[in-house]
Amino acid sequence: LTPAWNSSVIDPVPRDEWPQAITAVSIAYNAARAVGPTMAGLVFAQLGAGWVFVVTVATTLVMWESIRRWPPRQHDPSKLPAERLWGGTLSGLRFAWHSHMILAQLVRVMAFSAAGSALWALLPVIAQRLGTGAEGFGLLMGCLGTGAVAIGLVLGRLRARFGLEIIVRTAALVFAAAMLMAALTQMAWFVYLWMLLACAALMSAMSTFNTATQASAPQWVRSRAVAMHMLAALGAFAMGSAFWGASSDLIGLTFTLCVAAVLMATGLLL
Repeated sequence: LTPAWNSSVIDPVPRDEWPQAITAVSIAYNAARAVGPTMAGLVFAQLGAGWVFVVTVATTLVMWESIRRWPPRQHDPSKLPAERLWGGTLSGLRFAWHSHMILAQLVRVMAFSAAGSALWALLPVIAQRLGTGAEGFGLLMGCLGTGAVAIGLVLGRLRARFGLEIIVRTAALVFAAAMLMAALTQMAWFVYLWMLLACAALMSAMSTFNTATQASAPQWVRSRAVAMHMLAALGAFAMGSAFWGASSDLIGLTFTLCVAAVLMATGLLL
């Protein structure tokens, strides 16, 4: 669903407004990620588990209705035969391999996600070391969501002023600094502040990568490019999380986060 949804969101808006549209989708996603678990917890506590799924189905129907009311723009008729699933997948992979811009974005998003996954994977360990309990862990998660929403409100102006490349490089440095602060300090309020900045940096970089990928791909392969972008990001995130978790068991939280921060900064060379 997500690649098709992301690629169709930009259809109704002019090309020069694509970054703002993609950022708006990211804001909605991060706001839902911050608010959703809280709502689910309240519903579960007050009404029970069954009502959580009732609310989930209801919100899914709202999304379905929005798609029905504002369907994606129809593609221009093609004289070529419809592609089969396997053939379409292979043609998308070939396009990405031969497109310098798309391939570069995929490599960069993989590097950013692999290094940045350390902070997310080790967040419970960070909360445990701070000694703040479940409430502190919830506050860490809330800071991450809040930082992403807050930067989304000004990201368009920042891109217009500084450009995409400076945004990505600054985001990598800020995220690396956040991992260092989480590794080297045990002051809870200070870590909370850097979690705000970390997710703001993550939101800035990922939405910029997404914008660059969609703007670089022609319409016929755009959904496939977005799918490859998400596969690169989430695949690297999943494998990186497993690696950093095992690394923390072997060499400790502090050293693991420091290594991840160094790798994040090294990614600037890409």
